[in-house]
Amino acid sequence: MNKEFISKPHHTKFSWRANWSITWGVFVQRTTQISRYKAALFFDIITPLLFSVFPIFIGISVAGGYGNAVKNFQSSVGSTTANFVIYSILGANVFQIINGALFNFGFFLRREQVTGTLESLYLAPISQIYVLLGTGFYAIVRALINFFVSLILAGLIFRVNPFTSFSGVMFALLFLLVGMLPLYGLAFGFGALVVKYKDMQSLQGIISNFMGVAMGIFFPITLLPIYFQVFSYLLPPTWQNNGIRSSLIGTQWILGSWYGDLMVILALSLFYPLVGAKVYSMTDRSMRKTQGLGVF
Repeated sequence: MNKEFISKPHHTKFSWRANWSITWGVFVQRTTQISRYKAALFFDIITPLLFSVFPIFIGISVAGGYGNAVKNFQSSVGSTTANFVIYSILGANVFQIINGALFNFGFFLRREQVTGTLESLYLAPISQIYVLLGTGFYAIVRALINFFVSLILAGLIFRVNPFTSFSGVMFALLFLLVGMLPLYGLAFGFGALVVKYKDMQSLQGIISNFMGVAMGIFFPITLLPIYFQVFSYLLPPTWQNNGIRSSLIGTQWILGSWYGDLMVILALSLFYPLVGAKVYSMTDRSMRKTQGLGVF
């Protein structure tokens, strides 16, 4: 395929309605597709539960019993009411959201590369950003459903109530939704890495696990080394995870108040999507000029 033609795509400027229809079309297509795979939906829900079982029972055994585990945990997080079972399950659910964000972008782009249909997307007179927005919209809706169904199921299995107050649930939902924006901005940048290096699984494994440790998936980030804490505060999942936990089980806010933490997430929501989209666009143009679309 002619690289010169690929490097100079003739995109037409569409109205916002037309761009939204592109985004909506991708959302409907991805939703229809995943609805055919019931097992995938089931495993999305139970994976956080299975993942959190290990630290829960390890903590109980090391502490010498459930009561000691509760005391040690509450001392570590600075709360006399926090439940370490819900704490772990919430961390596992947010980690699953990270995995889902990276997987949905990475798998979509890599599959299009392997099947050769990414060439058609490049040649279409549209911006790929709207195609990725449709994928992100689908991933957000799927993550929200999985999060709450998994949390309800965890409450039934472990006999805990994660929804002790209506205001707490509303604040948790707010942090969950707002935290999605910078997270999917990061996923845009991850998509650029997949397009360039053509290895979705290895990249996802390294990045998601690194972010899981940095956000404090099963432990307070105050236990991390100081230099690592500084890096953790730059990552959106750290604030999203802590905001959800503080809202539902009463752990401490990072900046001492819910509005302070929320302002940080809002600031990150302005930064990461713009940077992620820019990185993807730059990688996109570079790939067209240097490799073309047939080298996958």
